[in-house]
Order: sequence, then structure tokens, then C-alpha cells
Amino acid sequence: MIAILIVLLRPGLRQLLALAAAMSVSVALAGVVNLGRMAFLVHSASDFETLRGELARITYYNVGLFGTVLVTVLPLLAIIIARPSLLAGTLDRAAATLVTMTGRTARARGTAAEPSARSTTRAETAVRVAGWAMFAFALLMIDLTFSKSAWIAGLVLGIAMAALMPRTWRRRAAGFGGVVLVTLAFLLTSVVTASPSSDRADSFDPNSTQGEISITGRYLATEAALHMAIDHPLFGVGPGQFGAEYAGPYHNAQAKEALQSAHDMVPEVAAEYGLPLAIVFSVTVLAALLVAWKRWRAGAGLAGLVALGFGLSLAGFMVVATLYGTDLYRAYRYMNTDLLYLGLILGAIAVLATRDEPPQATSGD
Repeated sequence: MIAILIVLLRPGLRQLLALAAAMSVSVALAGVVNLGRMAFLVHSASDFETLRGELARITYYNVGLFGTVLVTVLPLLAIIIARPSLLAGTLDRAAATLVTMTGRTARARGTAAEPSARSTTRAETAVRVAGWAMFAFALLMIDLTFSKSAWIAGLVLGIAMAALMPRTWRRRAAGFGGVVLVTLAFLLTSVVTASPSSDRADSFDPNSTQGEISITGRYLATEAALHMAIDHPLFGVGPGQFGAEYAGPYHNAQAKEALQSAHDMVPEVAAEYGLPLAIVFSVTVLAALLVAWKRWRAGAGLAGLVALGFGLSLAGFMVVATLYGTDLYRAYRYMNTDLLYLGLILGAIAVLATRDEPPQATSGD
């Protein structure tokens, strides 16, 4: 529904960049709230790992969902950093209009004053600095989620952004160097925050206590979801019914915990809503990724860069949605921000696919 609304509004490139900025700022504000709350809960570095479940409790409820939205905004922040001019121009014009409305300028005709070249340069610098600050903060928050799916998706996106976004090999090399440094920082954080009672490194080992639930348990849940889809191909077992079915007729004796979700979006959609909807969803995502890729390959202008950013954002979302899942299975969670962001991303790519101007266009109007 959100995607359809975006398509009907038909925003220009300037508005799509503003959308990317709004999504990024929203996640950053949630991160500030989350980190501020953790400051009152932790008493040592290891508490960040032990109490990781509390990190997003009052914003996205689940730390895994927080990791999802953090990952999706990384490519959006990258395009803002790479091309801050349009967003800076929008902010500059808005500021000039606000000043005019307060009666402090535009004495002659009462119209908005055009931003000067100097103020525009300052605005571009401010946008780029803010973009880098939010990018670094998002990486910090991804690190503190201790979420394997967010870590893996972040690494995949980091490599993709380093390879595809820079225009020169020198900048690509710098990008790959940045990926290496961030990876080392994540590993260092894992060492510093390691807790004997809750070592997230163990969750990568399916033979460990944590890994038995985090890896083996999710694999068994996904397997059960596929069986549900086969047994109920048209309409599935019903929305939100996976947990009840998995604890009942589809229970696997090897499972140490009766999970409420398949922790894999497509199999869960197939299990709860039926194979037709799962196929439609899968085709939609693949088509959106293909459109974003073709739009980027068609030209290196702003439209291509924006398409690449939203395409990578969708790819990152799907990596987390496959390894962790999405917020489909608990009705009392009314803040389904992960699915809201999915709709916004799909809508933005659909708009880019139907725009009439050539891909190398740089105008936002």
C-alpha cells in the first residue's frame, strides 16, 4: 500500500533524496534514544552484549528489527554523501523561504531570496558532514545490536557500495579499505564486550547452546514453514498462525525452542498466506532489483545513483529478512517500521522505473 502511494505521488529525484534523508534521520533519532537508554542500563562493556535485547525495546521493540532498518539506510546515506547538492539546495531554499516569510528579507517584492553560492556551499558541506556522522552512527548501532543478520548484511552492502558507487579505482580501493577497517572494529568490539554468560561469537557455531537456537532452530523453523506451504498451498495456515502450528502438528523434536516465526520472510509468507502471495512478493522484489540495476547501468547520473542506492537498500533488507525474518508474526507490535521501509523502497524504485527523463538527468524536478 505504501509503495502504491509513493507511485501515485510520483516524486522527483529531489523528493526521493528527501525521502532517503527522512528515513535515515528517523533511524538515527531512534538510535540516539536507544543508546541513551542503554547508558542507564549498562555498567560494563560486556553489558552491551548481555543486555542486547534491550537496545531497541522502546523504539522498534526487537533488536533484530532495529538492525534491519539500520542496514537499509546505509546505501541511502551513501547517495546523500556522494551527491549532497540537491538536498542542500532544497534545504537552502526552504531556509530562504522561511526567512522571507518572517519578513527579514526580500524587501522589494516579498519573494524568497535566492540562496547565494556561498550559502549553498555551506549547505552542501553541512549535508555531507551530517551524512557521514549518521553513517558512522548507524555502523556503531549495527555493531551494538550483535545481530548476525545485520552484521552479514552490513558487510555485503559495504562491499557492494565500495565496488559500485565510486567512479575511480582509487576511491574504490579507499572504500574496500574502509570495509576492512570497519570489520576489524566490529571484531574488536566483540572481544571487548565478550561476556562468559552470553558470548555472541558462540551463536555462529550450530553446535553451541546459542547456535543451536540461532542457526539450527531457525533452519528447522524454515523447514516447517515450507511443509506448511506445501500442505496449505493456496491460503497458508493463516496470518500469525505459524507459531501455533509449529508448536503443534509441525513441531520438530530436534527444536530446542518453539519459535513464533520461520525467521525467513519468503517461507513465512508462503506458510501463513499461501504460495501465490509468496510468489508475487518474490517476483516483485526480483523485478525491483533488476530495475534498479538496469537504471544504474544505463547512466552514471543522479537518477542512476539514486536507483543504485535504493536497490542496495532493498538487497540489504532482503539479506536480513532471509537470515532473520520480518515483523509479521506478533500483532501487538504496531510499529512495523521494517515493512514500512520495504514499501517506501519498492515505491521509490517503481517511480524511478517509470520516470520519463533520461537516466543521466541531474534535475530533481
